[in-house]
Amino acid sequence: MYGAVLMCAGLLIYLSASWYLFFFGCGFSARNFVELSGLFAFPIAEFLHQNSRLFKKIIFVFLAAVCLIINIKLMVSWDVCFWGSNDWDWREYKYLLYQKPKSIVQNPDSLNPEKITLLNSEKVYKLDSLELYSPGINFYPNQLTSGYLKDAMVSLDIMPLSPTHNAQLACMGFYNDSSLFYNAVKIDGKQKEWKTVNLKTRLPFHATKNYLIKIFVMNANKEEYYMKNLRVDLN
Repeated sequence: MYGAVLMCAGLLIYLSASWYLFFFGCGFSARNFVELSGLFAFPIAEFLHQNSRLFKKIIFVFLAAVCLIINIKLMVSWDVCFWGSNDWDWREYKYLLYQKPKSIVQNPDSLNPEKITLLNSEKVYKLDSLELYSPGINFYPNQLTSGYLKDAMVSLDIMPLSPTHNAQLACMGFYNDSSLFYNAVKIDGKQKEWKTVNLKTRLPFHATKNYLIKIFVMNANKEEYYMKNLRVDLN
């Protein structure tokens, strides 16, 4: 039985490797080997039947459980396609297995105290007509993780004070004093009403490790706003 199963598996591996798209697109894992799952059930059942020693069965179940946990973690972390730089990009595999989400929250106590206002017993920052850019969150991704970060989800609570409001919540990357990327969303909302603004940005995780990210409100028309709870969630 073992020989027959190995021969079938070898034939399928050869055919798949010979295919012009050997990884079969952006599906998770090697989906072209799913058919082998049922086939391998027979030698596994025979192995467990022939080896009556409990110790061997425990070792086998333990190894199977470890493989199952790793597979589930990869499934949960999967991001549409494999974004590694080549077929065996161990940095990408480590990201899928070990990367933990990171969060950075702007501390209002670190801002200019003259611009801080208590509104309903809560500290808020007033972005006035003299400021083209709000104070924001600046960080280097490579200082937060030994791997890399792919996505940044920015959120901000903001209240327009001016009749017109054309400001933008922006996420910008810099490398060697040059702009690496820029992504922004317009801040819409009613005057003197709080609104939560969200911005999702795909980070250039393969371009370079050592780049600076700045998150801020660009106040091009120099209008007035109250803002609070600026944060970025990274993964």
